[in-house]
Amino acid sequence: MLAGFNLLLWTTHLTDALLPQCEAIKRAGYDGVELPVFEGDPAHYRAMGARLDGIGLRRTAVGIVQRPEANPMSLNLAAREAGLDHLKWMVECCAEAGVELLCGPFHGPLGIFTGTGPTERELEVLAHSHRQMARVAHDAGVKLSVEPLNRFECYVLNTMAQSKALVDDVGFPGYGCLFDTFHANIEERSLGDAIRHAGRAINHVHFSENDRGTPGRGHINYKEVTAALKEIGYDDWIVIEAFGQSLAEIAAATKVWRPLFGSEDEVVQAGIDVIQSHWAEPRQSKTKRRIKLGMVGGGNEAFIGAVHRIAARLDDHFDLVAGALSSTPEKSQASGQALGLERIYPDFNAMLTAEKAREDGVEAVAIVTPNHMHFEPAAAFLRAGIHVICEKPMTLTVSEAKKLAQIAETSDALFVLTHNYTGYPMVRHARQMIADGAIGRIRVVQVEYPQEWLSDEVDNKQATWRTDPGKSGQGGSIGDIGTHAFNLAEYVTGLEVTALAADLHSFVPGRRLDDNAHILLRLTGEARGMLWSSQVAHGHENALRLRVYGEKGGLEWAQEEPNTLWHAPENAPRCAITRGSSAAGDDAGRLTRLPTGHPEGYLEAFANIYAEAAEAIRCHKTNENPSEAVHFPSVHEGLRGLKFIEACVTSSNRNGSWTEV
Repeated sequence: MLAGFNLLLWTTHLTDALLPQCEAIKRAGYDGVELPVFEGDPAHYRAMGARLDGIGLRRTAVGIVQRPEANPMSLNLAAREAGLDHLKWMVECCAEAGVELLCGPFHGPLGIFTGTGPTERELEVLAHSHRQMARVAHDAGVKLSVEPLNRFECYVLNTMAQSKALVDDVGFPGYGCLFDTFHANIEERSLGDAIRHAGRAINHVHFSENDRGTPGRGHINYKEVTAALKEIGYDDWIVIEAFGQSLAEIAAATKVWRPLFGSEDEVVQAGIDVIQSHWAEPRQSKTKRRIKLGMVGGGNEAFIGAVHRIAARLDDHFDLVAGALSSTPEKSQASGQALGLERIYPDFNAMLTAEKAREDGVEAVAIVTPNHMHFEPAAAFLRAGIHVICEKPMTLTVSEAKKLAQIAETSDALFVLTHNYTGYPMVRHARQMIADGAIGRIRVVQVEYPQEWLSDEVDNKQATWRTDPGKSGQGGSIGDIGTHAFNLAEYVTGLEVTALAADLHSFVPGRRLDDNAHILLRLTGEARGMLWSSQVAHGHENALRLRVYGEKGGLEWAQEEPNTLWHAPENAPRCAITRGSSAAGDDAGRLTRLPTGHPEGYLEAFANIYAEAAEAIRCHKTNENPSEAVHFPSVHEGLRGLKFIEACVTSSNRNGSWTEV
């Protein structure tokens, strides 16, 4: 859910003079503002969009039909064409401002009445005009949300049922209807039933009090509204709308004749309080009980153990209460004491037995051991109905991976695999762009993951087990980092590697596993690709990089600069899409914590995997389905990774022959 504030409280035309109020809106906790698009030109809105980007505010917009002579539902052709031109002008201004969605009663002029409802012909004309507008908006990257008004303000759309019928008639992607609590409170018998009837036709929401005053101080049943919105799976903008006397034209139009609140600041704070108290956004909520977490492995000497602990607590979803943290009881005890744990166990079997017998036992367990110690604890905890969050590769061998997949499928518990790079917001946005057809049919996929840290023989615990086939498995660099590259390529593109030709090599004398790999890929849809993984590449620290090229453009993302996604559209300049900006999509936005320009990185991406897991675990407990937006790597991706390793080794042993994955 995204929280917004409608600037109509102050103005019908945003200028620099209102930017201090916008900064205050951001400080209060809002994600964005709703811009009035009543006058001005596209260049002005482009400048305002840049100003709001600097503040870190996303944008929606509101527009109206301003005069009867420019009415998109008029039976007069000239008036209808003028109305459509006005709608197109609003869309153009919105596109320049980086607006995500344009809402409002742009179906007909306000305060004009026929004495009867709309005719069938008027509704046909309206649907035709809005279908044309929806096509223009879609091409501009702007969604549309038509707003029904109460019977005292217009005669065309008054109810959610009427609005849904129009949405169904228009039938164009990105075109939906707005639910406004003020208007619905007048027109609907039940706010909840009205929402449920309209369902997914609703793509925008206004929270507005029954007197247009301070949110939460009137009679609107926000609890009923939010419950119904969650029931239909709504997870988009909720915008606070209030009107005062500061704008004479708005006061006159809305019949405001007395002060409705003490100050505008009061409305801003009350609005965000109403949204947060009734919606309880999972990422920010402090009211949801933490999930009790255990850990296998990840003791004092383990880098990745500390990363998992930070990721689990970053959004306050998990509480580490127990652990079997090392290969010996003594080391496990020392690591547990250093972390302040009271429930410290000598091994995972002892932890499972004891925690299963407790009323307050662990609900999930993180497995952060070397690869050869993944299968047994993962299988044991899954069989016990305890959720598992496991490091990659999932197991040591393909046969183990297949067994674990079968166990997970029959278990009453979830399995989460920490391919953490899928948690980066701009990786999610790249995936969304490709799914939406932004670069067309994919032709070429290039992914690489070079490091330098094993360029020479290294004598430390982290390096030793990674070069030991008994602990790491068949793959060296391909298992440690190549699986990440492989997973990222399949995740972002939505394609699967069908066959590969691999050249694996170990450059360091005596090393038993590969430290460099060059791999050609064939993917579904006739795409071709290349994968390079190396741990002997001097000058590279953690240089995971993905390039995807399609018929209509290309995308490029690099892990060491994770807040930027480069987009190269066909016949257009290459451009940067930044995390937190208005250009980033919904998938990226829901995983973004900080405004644009404030970098988020590895730990935040890792935490996003834990946050997704937490939401899924809570929904599992209540037999609910999480939002479709919630997803994480699981046993499917784990099995794919092991098959990739096996295919690489087989191919390389056969002098690079093509091998199915």
